[in-house]
Amino acid sequence: MRSPKDSERPVVSVISRHVIEDEIAEGKLHEARMRNFRVHRKFYIAYSKERKHDAFVNNVVDFLLTMRM
Repeated sequence: MRSPKDSERPVVSVISRHVIEDEIAEGKLHEARMRNFRVHRKFYIAYSKERKHDAFVNNVVDFLLTMRM
């Protein structure tokens, strides 16, 4: 069985639930959970250059860098 190929609207996508939670709640998309599947990905910290030496920003960055996931 195959779905028609449509580059404008993919039939199936793998994406974070958080990105589409509104669409799931509105019934526009269906969620199919993937069991026994772990995703490892890199995250990056981004902040404004103007706040590079801000004590609050430094504390948040230090905290995030010391977290263990």
